[in-house]
Amino acid sequence: MHQRLGSFGFCYAVGFALDAECLFSHDSGHHVFMMNRGFNKFAQLLSGNCLTRISIAWWKWTHNAHHIACNSLDHDPDLQHMPVFAVSARFFNTITSHFYGRPLKFDSLARFLISYQHWTFYPVMCVARVNLYIQTFLLLFSPTRRVPDRALNILGILVFWTWFPLLVSCLPNWPERFMFVLASFAVCSIQHIQFCLNHFAANVYVGAPSGNDWFEKQTGGTLDISCSSWDGLVLLVVCSSSLSTICSQGCQGAN
Repeated sequence: MHQRLGSFGFCYAVGFALDAECLFSHDSGHHVFMMNRGFNKFAQLLSGNCLTRISIAWWKWTHNAHHIACNSLDHDPDLQHMPVFAVSARFFNTITSHFYGRPLKFDSLARFLISYQHWTFYPVMCVARVNLYIQTFLLLFSPTRRVPDRALNILGILVFWTWFPLLVSCLPNWPERFMFVLASFAVCSIQHIQFCLNHFAANVYVGAPSGNDWFEKQTGGTLDISCSSWDGLVLLVVCSSSLSTICSQGCQGAN
């Protein structure tokens, strides 16, 4: 019994550590914070691919698109979760994703799943990391997409899928191994839920940002969350953080 409790405690600790590492990986993808670009690339691959099993190449591809067209239903990939979720009734009329280059069909399967999304939201969040792993593999092994540092990204993913299974294999039996993996995924759902709170309830629109309205689209598509100051794992001021991150990145590029 004590051994099992210790295993669960360890898996939650691993989950929280990976959650925190994702925040570091997020910021490293925006900033050049090391002494040169070579060390910065190493830090990105280490924190992203090797430790969180999410390719930094995939993250830059999707996350930069999210910042460019924040909460655009047809341009922001972070709002395109058909057929599982629909964040706007506009998805009920099939929308073409300009990011993925395909229609987001509202078919019978989407109608069924979305009608229960108020029940399935939290269970899906507990295993949402699996989708990120799948998206990582689809990008890295895509024969048509150009991926910067593809070989290094694949190597980093292989590093993770070497040490993590070895860690799990240290547990005495398969039920505990299964619960270890599931619990570590569930802890990481904190970040997914946070993102949904920050963006799903904010203003949405169809089309690409135009003119000088990028700032308005960024602030209108992002909500800050008021909660206890003890909750250190949740980024309370996402809107100002996103703006400062992008602006500082632009200043670095200008220099």
